[in-house]
Amino acid sequence: MALSEEQKKLAQQYAEENIRSGLNCSESVFNALLRSKVVNYPEELTALVSGLNGGVGSAGYSCGALASAIMALGFVYGRKDPIKNRGKILNDSHTAYCAEKPEEDFRYYSMRRFNACVGEFKQKMGTLRCQDVIDANGGYYSPDRQTKCEQMIHCGVEVALKYIDMEQEEADKLPYCENIFGWK
Repeated sequence: MALSEEQKKLAQQYAEENIRSGLNCSESVFNALLRSKVVNYPEELTALVSGLNGGVGSAGYSCGALASAIMALGFVYGRKDPIKNRGKILNDSHTAYCAEKPEEDFRYYSMRRFNACVGEFKQKMGTLRCQDVIDANGGYYSPDRQTKCEQMIHCGVEVALKYIDMEQEEADKLPYCENIFGWK
């Protein structure tokens, strides 16, 4: 997908506006991508990510800024009709989910873009966990935590833009970062 420089600039600008307007981390990222038409859906879809704030429902787990970036990637590159192949998967579940060769697993190529986005975010921000940010920056109500979260919001927009804009041929060649499959 080819994004314009204007869309990229607007996405970061809208993220900053969203932060200043009181949107939470997940809303700030996702809404900025919607408003800039990077993800071309109605702004009302921002509601889908509201509960990702605070590490998913304020539980301190995955950063909401990253979760929204991944959701935006899903809107652009996710499987549009996963149910269509459900019968095939159910009839041959061993092959579909337990492939001996990674190349035979339907996730092997589709997950590279998503995995690289997560890996780059972690590399840049040092963590994927909201609780880590809170603990390392003086607690939830600390100005230092707020500053770090703003950086994470901007990073969420940045990695979303990068991996949304990336051509499929390039995405197919991305190395895997840390992952549960053991893929390289």
